[in-house]
Amino acid sequence: MTDYPLSEEVPPPTSAPLRPLPPGAWDNHVHLYGPWNKFSLVPERRHIPPLATYEQYIDMLDTAGFEHGLIVHGSGSGLNHSVTLDGLRRAEGRLKGIAVIPTTTSDSELSALMEAGIVGLRFMNNGRPPSHPAVGMRDLNDFKVFAPRMRAAGLQAQVFAKCEYIVEASRDFLSYGVPIVFDHMGLFDVALGLGHATFQSFLRLLKDGDFWVKFSPSQVSKRPGDYADVRPFYDALAEAIPDRIVFGSLWPSHGNVGHLIDLFDAWTQDETIRNKVLSSNPGALFSKWASTQTRQLSI
Repeated sequence: MTDYPLSEEVPPPTSAPLRPLPPGAWDNHVHLYGPWNKFSLVPERRHIPPLATYEQYIDMLDTAGFEHGLIVHGSGSGLNHSVTLDGLRRAEGRLKGIAVIPTTTSDSELSALMEAGIVGLRFMNNGRPPSHPAVGMRDLNDFKVFAPRMRAAGLQAQVFAKCEYIVEASRDFLSYGVPIVFDHMGLFDVALGLGHATFQSFLRLLKDGDFWVKFSPSQVSKRPGDYADVRPFYDALAEAIPDRIVFGSLWPSHGNVGHLIDLFDAWTQDETIRNKVLSSNPGALFSKWASTQTRQLSI
């Protein structure tokens, strides 16, 4: 039993998108939570996430038409990866995962996570001092420590940071030699406008390295529903790096994933780019990880 509140809220049902997804489609950002009698939350978590079980998740993937999915370990679970690893095990190869682990993790522990389906590690900069990271997250200083091991193992990094922090850390990111996926389209500030120096610096950075972004407009928009204020930024990203954008539903937080796919389709008239974002781009990203599994890890 727990002595803190748990949510009985469940994700809204997903409708099938108006257009079928291409073969090999990936959803690249979800969190799993619950059932509460099996997988608990950390009391000091920042929010109360909705119930988002493996069964609900698979139903969403099937309804939307995704062949594959990526579980990003949720901060509400702290550093206990039981719910994430359970989902990977039950999916029998359909899913991959992103872990959040301390720098004290041993090589054997990291190898075991990779064997279970972990393909990357997640880091964040939320403006807190490094000595006070958010619960269930690791900061960018940890990324610097992990980078050599990640490079040797073929792991990607997922970075959750505001655009200005990404730009500030650009020299470090360029030096790591690790594929980096920026959560939530890079968390730029739409109010500053497309021409603002920070976003333009971010665009230049994306062109210079092995950097990726997730299509997930809800986290940067100030116009819930149609996210129209994000459209010019997406167009700029699609023009700059069409081969390094992937789709992330943010389930269970976003809502009806089918509607988000329809929005993406309305914004993406180029069929080649649509197929890249939904299928071939994530396929290429995860092939970087898969290729390392054919050689002995030296981490």
